[in-house]
Amino acid sequence: MGQFVRWSHTVDPRAFLRAAVRLLCPGGSLYVQTPNFDSLIHRRAGGNWFALEPPRHMCILSVPAMHRLCSEIGPWTSLTVRSLPRRARKEQEHVMALQRAGNFHAPIERSFRDEWQIGLWSLIEHAGNRLFRWGEEIEVIAIKA
Repeated sequence: MGQFVRWSHTVDPRAFLRAAVRLLCPGGSLYVQTPNFDSLIHRRAGGNWFALEPPRHMCILSVPAMHRLCSEIGPWTSLTVRSLPRRARKEQEHVMALQRAGNFHAPIERSFRDEWQIGLWSLIEHAGNRLFRWGEEIEVIAIKA
């Protein structure tokens, strides 16, 4: 049975991944989930993006950068790096709350138009994710050789 290593909020993802690989037994699994710098919501929200919240998120990578990093650190028998749009709706809600109330978690009243806009952006992110890796999170699943 593989070991589970959780991604940490770190300033040096290369050192973290090297340590994780050292801890894994052959056949052990590595699972990483982290914000995606190239996400559609980051492009849309800019500095109002929820993931830009230091000191929690110290280093935010794109899918290609994460794939390169994991490939360099390996040895893997299997490596999957992809973007996930699963939080698309929630991310849009965070941006709206920040823009209106100055706080990601502020309760705000949303109109029918707001709900339509949130839904539309979520749909666009989900539809474009397969081609453009627009999801707001990166997921890494790797099996150590």
